[in-house]
Amino acid sequence: MKLVTKLSAISLGAFSIFAPIAVINNLTTENNLLITKRFLSSSNSGFELKAYDYVNLIDNKYLNTKINLHNHNGVAYIGVKEFLKALDGLISFSKIRVRPTHNSTFFKEKEITYKFNKDKVTLNSVTKYSNNSQNNTDYQLEIDSKNNTITVSDNNFFTDIFAFYRRGEEDLNIDFLDTKILNKNKHIVFDLKKYGIDVLNDKKDLYLPLVLINQLFLNQSNVQLYFNGERINLFAYSKTLRRVDFLKQLKKSYFNNVNTISPGLKDFQHKYLGFLFDHYYGIKLDKNASYKDLFKKYEKYIKADNTTHYLTSRYLIEQLDDLHSSYLLTGYYNKNLDVINRAVLNTSTPRSDKYKDIARRLSVYYNKDLNYKNVYTPDKKTSIISFKNFEIDSAKKIEQSLIEAKKNNVKNIVLDVSFNSGGLLGTAYEIMGFLTDKPFKSYSYNPLTKEQKVETIKSGFKKYDFNYYVLTSPFSFSAGNIFPQLVKDNNLAKVIGFKTAGGASAISQAILPTGDIVQLSSNYVLTNKNHQSLEYGVNPDIKFNFNPFNETRKLFDRSFIQDVVNKDTSKLKNPNFSQTSFVEPNLVHELLKTQLT
Repeated sequence: MKLVTKLSAISLGAFSIFAPIAVINNLTTENNLLITKRFLSSSNSGFELKAYDYVNLIDNKYLNTKINLHNHNGVAYIGVKEFLKALDGLISFSKIRVRPTHNSTFFKEKEITYKFNKDKVTLNSVTKYSNNSQNNTDYQLEIDSKNNTITVSDNNFFTDIFAFYRRGEEDLNIDFLDTKILNKNKHIVFDLKKYGIDVLNDKKDLYLPLVLINQLFLNQSNVQLYFNGERINLFAYSKTLRRVDFLKQLKKSYFNNVNTISPGLKDFQHKYLGFLFDHYYGIKLDKNASYKDLFKKYEKYIKADNTTHYLTSRYLIEQLDDLHSSYLLTGYYNKNLDVINRAVLNTSTPRSDKYKDIARRLSVYYNKDLNYKNVYTPDKKTSIISFKNFEIDSAKKIEQSLIEAKKNNVKNIVLDVSFNSGGLLGTAYEIMGFLTDKPFKSYSYNPLTKEQKVETIKSGFKKYDFNYYVLTSPFSFSAGNIFPQLVKDNNLAKVIGFKTAGGASAISQAILPTGDIVQLSSNYVLTNKNHQSLEYGVNPDIKFNFNPFNETRKLFDRSFIQDVVNKDTSKLKNPNFSQTSFVEPNLVHELLKTQLT
C-alpha cells in the first residue's frame, strides 16, 4: 500500500504559530489518501505477532490489510520495516520522483533504504536531483538493539524522509531567502536504556514501541498512527481534533470499558513521559536536569487505577504552567470524550492565573468592532490598529487601514497587540513588509540539537512609510510575543507598553502510550538575535508608568498613547534603536516542587 497525502498549512490552535508540516506535492488527488494495491508482505517474524485492522480515519475507510504488532509487557511494538511500509507514500520508503515545488523544472528522486545486520537496522534517506544546481543528500539513522540506542547523522533526516516536505508559511506572501545554522550538530543519540525502554530483535528486524517510532518519524507531520488496543487508526491532527465524531472513532475500542490498564503499560507510560519531554519538549529545566527525574514524583499515581492514571497525566501537563501546552484528550481506557473534570484537579499555576487575570481585565475595554480599523488619537497624527490574532488574512486587513491612514496624512502607526493571543507566525512575517522593503532576520534555537538558526526572510507586502510602534501587554502571547522581538531585532519599530506574556515555540502534539493526546511547546523555539529564548516575554523599549492590572483602561486611552508617541518622535526624528531582551530563568521545576508530595 502506498499513502499519498496532502496536508494543508494549518494553525495548530488559537495560540499557535506555524509548525513545520509534511505535505505531498504533485502526487495528490482530490482525496486525502490515494490507496494503491501494493502493501505489506506477510510477516515471518520469530515473535508472537497479532494482526490488527488498519483504518484510514482521514477518508473514513478500512484498509484492505492488517498491521502486525508484538505485545511486550503490555506495550505494542512494531517492526521498523512494517512501520515504514505502512506509511509508504507519506514517507518515501519506495523510490519516488517528485518536483521540489509546483513550478520546478527539475525533479528529485527520494528513497529510504533499509538494512538489517545482526543487532542493527540502518536507514538511509537518499535524495538525488535531476539537475546539477542542487546537492544530493544522504542522511542516516541507526537503531542498535544491543545498546538500546537510536543514532541520527543529521536532524534533517526527520524532514527528508517525507516524499515532499515544506513549511506551512511557504503558502503565504513571504520568501525565505537564506538559512544559516551557526553550530551545526550532525550527530544525535537517543539513549533508550536511560529510560528503561527496550529495543527488541527477532533476528529479522528490530522492534520499537509503536508510540515511540510514531513520535520519532512523524513528529514533523500532521498525519499520525493511533493504536487504541483494538485497531490502528491513521488520522490527521488538524481534522480529527476538531470533530467530536472523529474523536469517537479514534478512541472507539473494546478497551473503553476495561477497568484496569495493564501494569506494564502504565509503567511504560511513566518511562515514556520522561523520554518525550527530554527530547521533544522545547522548555528545558535548569542545569540540563532531566524530566525523567522530575517525573519520579508522579510514578505511583501513574501506576494507580485508571482514573488516577489519566488525572495524573493531565495534572502533569497543567503543572508545567506553559500556555502553549495542554491536555487534549484522555486515552482509550476512558470512553468519554470530555477530558476528566477540571474541578477534580483544582489546579492553579502562577503564569496561567496571571494570564487569565489580565485577559479578563482587557476584555472589559476591548472593542472587537474596531479590530483592524484605524483608531485615531485626538491630534490625528497617530493611528492605533488593534488585532486579536495573527490570522491568515491579517496582513491584507492591516494594509487597507494603512492605505486609509496615508490618505489622512497620519505620521505614526501603533500596531496594537496588547490583546493578541497569537496565531500564524508567517502572518507576522508578512506584516514586517509594511515596516521594511528589505530582507529581515528571524532567530531560533533547537534545544534537542543545540543548533542556532538565522533565517533571512522578505515579505511580499509593500512598505508604507510611517513611524511604527508596537503596543504590548502581559497578555501578548505566542506570535503576539514574537512579533515585537522581530521589530526590535531588525530596528524597525519601538515596542511600547509592558512585558509580554511570552510563548516562544511552535506547538506540536504527541500521543501517549495509553492513548492520551497532549499539546506541547516544540523544539522550534524562537529567540532574540542573541539566541535567548522568548519563552518568558519581551521587554518594551518604552515601559508605561502604571500598573496594567490596576489601570487597564489606560492601555485604551488614545490621549495617553498620543502623548507617549509624540514625546518619543520629538526626541528622535531619525531613531536608531538598540534593544536587548531580558529572559527570565526557566522555573518549571520550581513550580512543581510542592505538587503531589
